[in-house]
Amino acid sequence: MNQVWVNLVLRHYKTVVNTRLKQGPDPSNVNSMDKSSIDYWKLRTAIHLINEEWGDAEAAILFGMAYDENNAWLWSYKALLFLMYGDTPYDDGSSRKSGDSILDFFMKSDEPKKPENNKDIANEAIERALAIDSQDAGSWFTKALIRNLLFDDDSEALAAIRRGLKLNPKCSYALGMQAALLLPNGLFVEGDFRDALALDPSDDFAWFYKGLGLLLIRKYRQGLEAIDRAAQCAPNIENDSQYWRLRIETLRKLGRNREAYKAEERLRALG
Repeated sequence: MNQVWVNLVLRHYKTVVNTRLKQGPDPSNVNSMDKSSIDYWKLRTAIHLINEEWGDAEAAILFGMAYDENNAWLWSYKALLFLMYGDTPYDDGSSRKSGDSILDFFMKSDEPKKPENNKDIANEAIERALAIDSQDAGSWFTKALIRNLLFDDDSEALAAIRRGLKLNPKCSYALGMQAALLLPNGLFVEGDFRDALALDPSDDFAWFYKGLGLLLIRKYRQGLEAIDRAAQCAPNIENDSQYWRLRIETLRKLGRNREAYKAEERLRALG
């Protein structure tokens, strides 16, 4: 998974959780709430997710489901959690520490303690969430990420994005993701990228894949400008080898060989 996709997953989960926090009880009152209420466990899970306390979030989901196993929010939170763990063997939680960085789990390869894979758990959870509440745009976007990133299923991912966009047509990163998933089919829908960037000019994902689309139709200068704009919006993209390979190839095509040589040095420095 390249850095722009990692950024997209982070952005999506924070958007979903923050939106739901605004719809529920005041987080500052969590300690005074009835611990046998489903609202308490929904709020507790959201707080742990925002604080990147993954093990505590998973425990809160399990406690909440003991009170109400048909709560769509808890199932969608579980799907998000296992999406962020990535396509690695299921871990019972003993190796997860509160406050661990999400990026650690993208790279984790612990020995399996159960036969399930995280991707299957994530998929089952989001299907349960949508069976309970099919009108939640955030859950459809979560499904799109799961199907694309964990199952490499662009067709189902696109279908899920389109369902979500009918419910929330102003979600900039979903518009960008929809356009990005069409690129492998040779379809460069510049309008979707334009709409995404009109909603959020700092969307590094939309800039990066707009740039890739422009490169595919041989608009090298505009494509290079777009992927560089992505790196300006999210400087961690400069730690991604794919970004530098695209820059090098494009600079060569533009005859900017001195800049290409410097980019090659940056790529080698990444190891």
